[in-house]
Amino acid sequence: MVQHAHTSMIVLLAAHGDDGLSVAVRDSSATVPSFTGAPAPTSYGGRGMLLIDSVADRWGSLPLTHGKVVWALLSGGMTGVRRG
Repeated sequence: MVQHAHTSMIVLLAAHGDDGLSVAVRDSSATVPSFTGAPAPTSYGGRGMLLIDSVADRWGSLPLTHGKVVWALLSGGMTGVRRG
């Protein structure tokens, strides 16, 4: 289950060979994400940006006329990842 901005979303993934992966999510919400630290342990949600901030080399957002794109770059230096 994905809990999101209560709008439709488009998810784009781009592999960069052994250099990593780009992830971008576009939605219709004008609310810009921010990372303010971990939520309370008893919170139902609010961990999405914590996860992104933990695993991404860089991330950010781009405001659009009708929504935004949130993007993240993940390095290809993941050891122990099994490739099929």
